[in-house]
Amino acid sequence: MTTPEETTPEKTSLDKTEDMLSGLKEMIHYAKSNIEKLSEFWLFMEDEVKRKEFAEKIDSLLDKQSSLHSDLEETSNEIQVEINRIRNEGGDSL
Repeated sequence: MTTPEETTPEKTSLDKTEDMLSGLKEMIHYAKSNIEKLSEFWLFMEDEVKRKEFAEKIDSLLDKQSSLHSDLEETSNEIQVEINRIRNEGGDSL
């Protein structure tokens, strides 16, 4: 009798990289959600409660979150291109 470990092929470094890429894409999703929520907070502080000092702090956080989002997308895209290149060449190792 074979065990599941014996029938499941070991993941290659490329497979593991694709798993990691899925995690990055999830982070991109949450980063975008954070941008949207920070924008709401900024509008609230700026327009409704007229607390410019807090609006400025939130704006700074929004800039940082936007930068993180952009960096995550750029890195994710670069990794995806490399994965595609390797797969097209018939490789299985990063």
